[in-house]
Amino acid sequence: MSTRVLSRTSQIQPKTSKGLIAPDSISFVHVAAKSFHFKTVQSTFKKLISHIYGDQKAALAKIKEGKDRTCEIMLNYHNPLGIIVYKNFLQNEYGLSNALELKTLLLLNPQKNSGHGYGSRLFQRIDEVAKELGADMVYCTASSKVEDSIKCAMKNGYKIAKILERNEDQILYLLIKEL
Repeated sequence: MSTRVLSRTSQIQPKTSKGLIAPDSISFVHVAAKSFHFKTVQSTFKKLISHIYGDQKAALAKIKEGKDRTCEIMLNYHNPLGIIVYKNFLQNEYGLSNALELKTLLLLNPQKNSGHGYGSRLFQRIDEVAKELGADMVYCTASSKVEDSIKCAMKNGYKIAKILERNEDQILYLLIKEL
């Protein structure tokens, strides 16, 4: 498995119903332990993710270390809009090979930020990273507890590949997108 250096910031132009936002308004910034935005990531994980997937201390420690995963925050000028976390290396898991694992993708303040194309921009950034790494596909797991995230992923080209786990509380799906 080869390692490629990734750009830690990326700028894109989101489209809205009113046209294009200024090219420099959306950026992706790498987040690590001493990053200004780490506290945003930490509080978001505790507030939004832990009730679905359990304690996030280990995941946050791995983000701090930055050894096996990268965390990026999407900013509109200086305002945080979303968070993505992905593995630094291509994975061979769940019968998939040469695949980038998307660990987390979420929109901050979805009541305000939904409907502007920001979720699609987060998925677009993951596609960019996957292509930089030479991946054939991107995959993630998603809980039935957050149906909106499954719908958003499917809107952005992901398909349900299989059910990984089923219990009385939730169904855990494996979602994949071929590049």
